[in-house]
Amino acid sequence: MTESDFQTFEAVGALVVVLDVDDRINYWNQACSDLTGYSVEEVRGRRFWDFLLVPEEVEPVRSALAMARTGDRPSRVANYWV
Repeated sequence: MTESDFQTFEAVGALVVVLDVDDRINYWNQACSDLTGYSVEEVRGRRFWDFLLVPEEVEPVRSALAMARTGDRPSRVANYWV
């Protein structure tokens, strides 16, 4: 990703989280920081389900991400951040 991609993520006004191939946070935009109180520096390298999801939300999210990696897109995925 380029610097301009990240600037675009700041302008969209939606929560944007960019994960690496191991599902660790590589980037998240200011909207995520505003909502959670965590800066991108505090979360980089962490898996968001380790600190943002209630336990019953973890497995459905992990499954959806695994599906996305295979090219099968889940029809809908929603979760709630704590």
